[in-house]
Amino acid sequence: MQRPLSQNAVGQLSPVLPLTASTSRPAPTEVPLPASLERTVDSLERDNERLRLAQVAAAMGTWEWDPETNDVFWSPEMEAIYGFEEGTFPRSFDAFIDTVHPDDRARMLASIDRLVREGEHEIEHRIVLPDGRVKWLQARGKMFHHADGRPAKAIGVGMDVTGRRRSEQRQELLMQVSVNLSASLDPEVTLNTLARTVVPAFADSCSFVLTSDGEARNVASVWNSAEQQLRADTIRDAYPGDPEVRAEFERVLLNGQSIFLPEMTPVVGRIVRSADHAEALLSMGLESMIMSPMRARDLTFGVAVFMTAESGRRYDEYDLRTAEEIAARASLAIDNALLHRSVEVRNEDLETALAAKDEFLAMVSH
Repeated sequence: MQRPLSQNAVGQLSPVLPLTASTSRPAPTEVPLPASLERTVDSLERDNERLRLAQVAAAMGTWEWDPETNDVFWSPEMEAIYGFEEGTFPRSFDAFIDTVHPDDRARMLASIDRLVREGEHEIEHRIVLPDGRVKWLQARGKMFHHADGRPAKAIGVGMDVTGRRRSEQRQELLMQVSVNLSASLDPEVTLNTLARTVVPAFADSCSFVLTSDGEARNVASVWNSAEQQLRADTIRDAYPGDPEVRAEFERVLLNGQSIFLPEMTPVVGRIVRSADHAEALLSMGLESMIMSPMRARDLTFGVAVFMTAESGRRYDEYDLRTAEEIAARASLAIDNALLHRSVEVRNEDLETALAAKDEFLAMVSH
């Protein structure tokens, strides 16, 4: 039987072979890379891993922005800085702007406008994490363009500089605290000035309560806004002497140790006396509280109270150390003021006694 013929690539007729198991195409096999190319691939993988580890160690991530689609892409390291699980950032420009602290959004948008117009972007700004924490970031970027000059893609890096910024702010605050504490020898004037220094730089509310002869007296109380001050005064007048708060206050005085409440909601639930009371407290938006003892010469004579509310700031261990340092410096200043007053009183008594003595001697001499 003659095989069927087919025309090959050059127009010649050739027999068509039947497709059988013995003539089917063999399965593809993996071709090994040349040794030099394999070494190059391994080197690139190691370099990428070194870069990733360096970014993690430096708290740094990378980002890309497509101005035509408004898509934003973050590296896993960048997502971690912003508090997102890997792959969960929505990847949109609006989602990015939502993470920027409200007080820094105008500056951020201006910097991005400059990136589009001039090709460069550099800014330090705050972000708000999904859990409410605030971080400081340093961002830098560069815009690349199409051949016709239209913006094509921006790439850049972001670095978490929270530690540096908090350290700088802490030193500036404590320096101002020391300056203000030395401005007066009147304890009440000093503490009111100090409270206004602390608010709003460190707290939304600051109070100093001093004790004398078993009685506690609030000598300074400052809130970040007149509205909050009015709410606080109204609640205090309507619900005076809360036993839960008094117990916490007495515990600080007795133990000489701070009470740190990073989350106020559980406390609010314990101290409410009615639905109206709960509504009033919740309207203040209380977030965190630190109560630190005021001690000098092994004597606790007061309590410094720091609270956050409308700012949304949530205290952490670093803030606890700052609060305790503020209270310690205030304690030393107040103790010195009280000692100075005591010396003045003794001097006045001595002068009175000497005047009486002189008067007596004058009478006897006659």
